[in-house]
Amino acid sequence: MKICRTILVLFCYLAEKVASQQCHVGPLHFTEGETKEIKCDFAAPSGAVYWYKDDKLIINGTQGLYHTEDQLNDDTFRSTLHFSTVRLEHEGFYKSCTADAGAGRLCSKYEIEVLVYCGQRGHITATQRIVSAIQFSSARLQCSALSWRGCLFGSPLTWHYKNGTLQNNTKYVINEQPKYECKHRSLQAEFNLEIFNVTDDDVGKYYCGMKCAFPRLIAKDTIVLLVSQPEPTRNSTVTSYTEISYHRTSQTFEVSTTISEIPDDDQI
Repeated sequence: MKICRTILVLFCYLAEKVASQQCHVGPLHFTEGETKEIKCDFAAPSGAVYWYKDDKLIINGTQGLYHTEDQLNDDTFRSTLHFSTVRLEHEGFYKSCTADAGAGRLCSKYEIEVLVYCGQRGHITATQRIVSAIQFSSARLQCSALSWRGCLFGSPLTWHYKNGTLQNNTKYVINEQPKYECKHRSLQAEFNLEIFNVTDDDVGKYYCGMKCAFPRLIAKDTIVLLVSQPEPTRNSTVTSYTEISYHRTSQTFEVSTTISEIPDDDQI
């Protein structure tokens, strides 16, 4: 019976230590590039404070993370984990622990989940805003797309020329190259338009567009296609001059022909 009471007292002691820690409640939504922090308040800890990400100890300065401690009053002090610049790899589960001399390492009851997003608003951006192609060759137009956070029922990316929406055919080939750097997006891709056998009829503004049905949002960017003439080849006129000579002594004829290449006037 004495042993059982000892175990019960130890359990209550540990529970009290865990409950004395007040931290942010997750999941926390951070945006790439922001400056953020996680705070935990401790009631009279008896040892140093440590932070862990995915159960691995965070050493100050690793991945731009560091923590500081401040005394709030006689009974409480605060440990703050600083994210100097939020990165995609900062996504994970965090917890803080104290090194108690009597009870060992005491950690927060719940881990704090951090989700990292790639920007608040979506965008679609032309990789090159002016594209020049030689007549009768092919032209490649490209946009980089990132959907809005929280976008539902987003429509596919589209290409537009003049008043029409372009479709895959013998003239146009449209394709997407998905990217997965950002987990919390419904769409992240390089969006390409290949135009074959370009002529003067293809000159003008092209739009790459993206829509979100809910909430209702629209984004687009413009690319101007220019068509140039192929490099002119060197034109020239070939002439020949034939001379016939008669030799009285031998009573024979001699025929000689001279061939010359004369450039056109605009090449001289």
